[in-house]
Amino acid sequence: MHKIFLTVLILILFIDLSFAQVEPETNYSVQGDFTSALLINTISGNGDFDILKIKKGVPAYLGLRLGVQRFYVSTISFGGGSGQVNGSPFTDVDLLGKFTISGRVFDLNLCPGITHHSVSNSSRNGDDGIYPKLVADVKLKIFKNTAGLLLKLAYSKESYGGIGLFVGFSTKDK
Repeated sequence: MHKIFLTVLILILFIDLSFAQVEPETNYSVQGDFTSALLINTISGNGDFDILKIKKGVPAYLGLRLGVQRFYVSTISFGGGSGQVNGSPFTDVDLLGKFTISGRVFDLNLCPGITHHSVSNSSRNGDDGIYPKLVADVKLKIFKNTAGLLLKLAYSKESYGGIGLFVGFSTKDK
């Protein structure tokens, strides 16, 4: 199911982009972020490299994202107490393609690719490995690309998402 979903998404993206006007434009950015949802907390760092700019319509970019995520998944017991899901915290090391629609106030990133997923609990070591991954995030840029709010969702072996804050640096702000 994962492979079919990612394959269809990538095909749609490249078919649409084949009709767009593109030009080489290199930008890079570094971002750290923290997101939280009801039972999931994530801290991550990403390096983004834009390679092509799509000149048609709203500014858009194609590139690569290298990233590391550490996320904690908790459980709630109605009998009292709470704990971590077996294997949590999890660590993902990502190599993703990146499609960005960049506005003055908002950025939308769609990033399909692969991740090396690892678990901290030795009873789930069989879950360590390389898996397909799809990340989507929306940034509300409060201080250009330096700081703001973030909504992030990731679909992979262990999916996660949340709302949080990002800080970083980008050469788009020159």
